[in-house]
Amino acid sequence: LPTLQFKALSPLTDESLAAFLRGPKANGRGTAPNVRAWGARQFAVGAVFGFAAISGEVAAYQAALVALLARCGGDVLQNLLDGCMWKVALFLGVEGVAGALMYVSAN
Repeated sequence: LPTLQFKALSPLTDESLAAFLRGPKANGRGTAPNVRAWGARQFAVGAVFGFAAISGEVAAYQAALVALLARCGGDVLQNLLDGCMWKVALFLGVEGVAGALMYVSAN
């Protein structure tokens, strides 16, 4: 399937807040290779948490936390590859809380 054409933007080279928040990116500019899958990770994690909320089962909540850890793990890996270390620290903090919740719920 063809993807939409995007206007190539100039890189954020200044010291603005937008440049800091975006962080360095290793991928090319002006393209969006995952445009069709954008939002799929958010939906997948939300669907698992939604099922857990409906069922109320401890195992469903544990599965939802595993999905959250996998999602955060992918984000950590991507930001490590991009070299954006402040985002890595943020995601690892979230994973620590989710891992602790999973450990407490399993025991």
